[in-house]
Amino acid sequence: MSAPDALTEVQPEDEVWGLGRRAAYCGGCGRTWLVPSGTSGRCVCGQDMLEPSHARVPREPPEAIVPPRLDRSRLAEHFHERIRSAWLLDRSQSAEELARNAVLCWWPRWQVDATVVGQWSAEVGYDYQARSTVERFAGGSWHTEERVEARIRWEPRVGQVVRRLHDVPVPALQDEAAWRQRLGPMRLDSGEGVAQAFAAGILEDGWIELPDLAPGEVWHRAEPGFREWIGQVVGTAADGQHVRDVHLDATYPDPTWTIALRPVWWVSYPGDQGEIRAVAVDAVTGWQHGYLKASMARAMLWAGVFGAIAVVLWFLAIVCVLVGIIVLPLAIVGMVIGVFALVATPLPLVPIVTVWRWNRKVEG
Repeated sequence: MSAPDALTEVQPEDEVWGLGRRAAYCGGCGRTWLVPSGTSGRCVCGQDMLEPSHARVPREPPEAIVPPRLDRSRLAEHFHERIRSAWLLDRSQSAEELARNAVLCWWPRWQVDATVVGQWSAEVGYDYQARSTVERFAGGSWHTEERVEARIRWEPRVGQVVRRLHDVPVPALQDEAAWRQRLGPMRLDSGEGVAQAFAAGILEDGWIELPDLAPGEVWHRAEPGFREWIGQVVGTAADGQHVRDVHLDATYPDPTWTIALRPVWWVSYPGDQGEIRAVAVDAVTGWQHGYLKASMARAMLWAGVFGAIAVVLWFLAIVCVLVGIIVLPLAIVGMVIGVFALVATPLPLVPIVTVWRWNRKVEG
């Protein structure tokens, strides 16, 4: 399928790919989803409501899919560990509630197949060892030392290619680079998560995000993949250990575009001040973006507890010192308690500053 006909228009009432899903749009995050028929309410981003929408979707169903390793029960364990690890985190919702409200989302990535027809050039490197001698003066005389250095001999290679190449990865989302930094690279062929042929059952009730980059907009992102492949082939064919400066002057007749899907759990929830918070967790690696925010309400509660302790300590210290005018040992006890009171006085600021710094880091 060539780039011009890789996408097709669908209407809000159209069922896409025979998977029981229809297009819906969120004005808050600007994403278009394929959601199970009958899905309504707020988008997973938490910013706005879903609205039925027309959309441009890949003409063919997904070609590949990475099964999730993190199911809903393991997601609850994931959130439980995060909440337990920080005493000031927002606990307006439990780990079980967060996992129950999470939506399994599927993020797309283009995969392009094309026939590469053209000419290439590259430099192939061969490892070898060079022997040399060094004169060194020691002990009143000159000594000759032999040294062996590992070097690379570079040789130019040129040739022609006519080969069909499959599944060159190309971004399908404008913000893919940002999400790769947050959740790690979208690997479909590693131990982190191996893609398999698409099967509708793996989708469960998840939402599929639609590409917002058309093939024609990202074709230039595919060409480096073809050059990388040429470099690998050249290195293997020439029996070299290194390849550099690969240049490819080629045409790509009959490209076909399909998508691969990666699973991500996404949950949004209201914070203790009514603001909407969103968290994304990679369903393969468990990497998380958008950590649960700390609760200023909990910080104020703990500040009150620490403040009360400081007040009680100051009260006891003063009483002991006053009574110590008559009973000297109590004056000494009062001074010791006063030291503890002095240490406890700034403690009410600790939870407040901690929450402020944590939330600033999360929001940044």
